Amino acid sequence: MTMTQEIEQTELPRILVVDDSKVMRLAAGKLLKDDFDVVVAEDGQAGWEMIESDASIQVVFSDLSMPHLDGFGLLDKVRSAESSRIRELPIIIITGAEDDDSAREKVLAAGATDFITKPFNSVDLKARASSHANAAQVSTELREQTESPSEDHALDSVTGLINRQVFEEGLSQIMSYSRRHQEDLSVVRIDIDQFNRLFVKLGRKRSNAILRKLASVVRKQVREEDQIARIGMSRFAITLSSADKNSARLCTDRILKRINSVRFKVGEEIFQITASIGVIVLDSVSFPTPESVMTELSELVSDAASQGGNVVMFNQAKGGQPIDDITMPNLEDAVAMIEDGQEDRVLPAMEHLLKRLEPLLALASEDQIDRLRAQLAQKISA
Repeated sequence: MTMTQEIEQTELPRILVVDDSKVMRLAAGKLLKDDFDVVVAEDGQAGWEMIESDASIQVVFSDLSMPHLDGFGLLDKVRSAESSRIRELPIIIITGAEDDDSAREKVLAAGATDFITKPFNSVDLKARASSHANAAQVSTELREQTESPSEDHALDSVTGLINRQVFEEGLSQIMSYSRRHQEDLSVVRIDIDQFNRLFVKLGRKRSNAILRKLASVVRKQVREEDQIARIGMSRFAITLSSADKNSARLCTDRILKRINSVRFKVGEEIFQITASIGVIVLDSVSFPTPESVMTELSELVSDAASQGGNVVMFNQAKGGQPIDDITMPNLEDAVAMIEDGQEDRVLPAMEHLLKRLEPLLALASEDQIDRLRAQLAQKISA
C-alpha cells in the first residue's frame, strides 16, 4: 500500500457548516471535529462557492437566515445545479426552536434532505452527519464504478431505484427509440400526497421505510423493461414503453390502488397513503423534448394535487386538455352533459366512453347494428 492510499483511507468525511453566526460555526466545528473534517462558510454565497470548488464536501449543514444568500437561496442553487454531484448533495437545514411544522414543511419542499433544530446536542449532530455522509459516499462510489468517467449512473440510497439524472438520460434515449420505431410511449410521475407533513411527524427513519415500501409497491406494477426512478423526496417517475393511453390508464389505476393499500399506524391513528399522478402519452408522430415532458408532468401533478390529490391526470403531448381519469364521466353522465350543451367536457373522454359501449354492441342484433350505422351515416352527412 502506498503512502497516498494510506492517507486516502484515513481521510475524514468533509462537512460544510454554513451559518452567519460565528458562535454556531465554532460550536458545530467543536462537536464534529473528532469524526469529521469540518469547513465553514459565513453565508450562503460563500457556502455555494465552496460547494462548487470542493468536490470532497459530502454533507452541508446550513442556517436559513443569512445575508447575501439565505438557506433557501442556497438550496435552490444546489438543487438546480448542472452537476449531479452538487445536485444530490445532502443538505441539512438548521431550524430554530421557534420554527413550526409549516416552516419545516417549506424547508423540505425546497429540497432539504433533513433538518435539525437548535439547540442541538453532539449526539444528534453526529448522527445526522454520519448518516448522510455514508449516503453521499455510496453515491460517489456508484459514480466511480461506472464503465466510463463521463457517465453518471447512481442509485437512490433509500429505495434502490435509479435517480433523476439517470432517469432523464434514459428518457431521452427511450424517446429517440420510440420515435425511430414509431411506437407509443407513456411517461408517468407520481407524487406522494402531503409527504412533507408525514416526514415532520414521523422523522427520517420511518419516512424512509415508507418510501422503500412504496418503491417496492410501484416496482411490482410495471414490467422489467419499464424504467422507474425516485426523482425527488417523495416523487417517482416511470417510462412505459409501447404503452398507449389505455395501457397507461390501466397501469396507473393499478398503481394508485396499490399505493392506497399502504397503511401504517402512529399511536392509535392509522394513515393511508394517497398520490397525485400525472401521465403524458407520446404518440409515434409528435415528440417534444425530454425537458418539456418533465415540465408538463410537473404541471399535471400540480393540477392533481390542487384537486385534493389521489387522482390520475392524463394529457396528450400534442396539447390536449388534462383528463382526470378517476372522475371520467360514465355514459349516463356523458349524455346529460351533451343535453346541457357541455360537449367540450365529453370530447376528451370519447375514447373511454366508446370503449364502454363495446359490451352493448356485442349483444346487439344485426338489425340493430344496421339501424345504428344508418343513424351515424345520416349524422355524418348532415
